Amino acid sequence: MPEGNLFVVCYVSILTADWTIQKVTQLAAQFCVLNRHHGITGCIGVNRRDVMQLLEGPEDEVQALYSRIVRDRRHIEVTQILGAPIAARYYAAWGMIDLPYGTAVEVADQIRKIHGR
Repeated sequence: MPEGNLFVVCYVSILTADWTIQKVTQLAAQFCVLNRHHGITGCIGVNRRDVMQLLEGPEDEVQALYSRIVRDRRHIEVTQILGAPIAARYYAAWGMIDLPYGTAVEVADQIRKIHGR
């Protein structure tokens, strides 16, 4: 069944100094379940404290989650790279896949090119 009103947001941020990769991995697993409940899929890459995440799903859910991320004190310098309607999901079967940071950045670059940004 086709999904309507899909939206993608891609952002980069820096985690505060008190975050370890172990903490991030534990939280990512929890957020994956919560995101799927809200119809959100995507990918995340973390390199030390640098984060790149792509969120896709119903526009209202994606926008609400991104707004919470912007206000989340665990992130600093949150910068949106892309926010655009999409015709189909790229990560429908994955939930929230954890990719190596470089790969996640490459994915973001490809999606920006697809949308001409």
